[in-house]
Amino acid sequence: MIKNRTFLFSILPFVIVIIVLLVFRLKTNIIPALFDSLFWGFMIPLLNFIAGHFLNETGLQKSYKSFLILVLGGMVFRMFLTLILIILVLQFLNVSTYSFIFVIFISYIYFLTVEIINLSGKKPNT
Repeated sequence: MIKNRTFLFSILPFVIVIIVLLVFRLKTNIIPALFDSLFWGFMIPLLNFIAGHFLNETGLQKSYKSFLILVLGGMVFRMFLTLILIILVLQFLNVSTYSFIFVIFISYIYFLTVEIINLSGKKPNT
């Protein structure tokens, strides 16, 4: 229960922001390029974090070798997937580039910090 609570509290601010953005988009005339920038700028790191969380939790239940493969291999896979998603959004969607990159940077740093805090002090099962 504690693990799920920590996970939920770490993503809760961004889920609230995404819901507020969606409501704001429906109720006002926000510029579509700005909305898309903020929405995808929050969603890409959020999806990255969720995938990383499940890979890390799975890795913690395995041996050291499996842990390293899941965590480090998953990290490399997630980084390339994030890069591909960023390139696709910048190429095919009408986004405000500076807003998108800024939101990606801030939310990625936040989720990376949460991921490090969650992994610190934990050891995989042997």
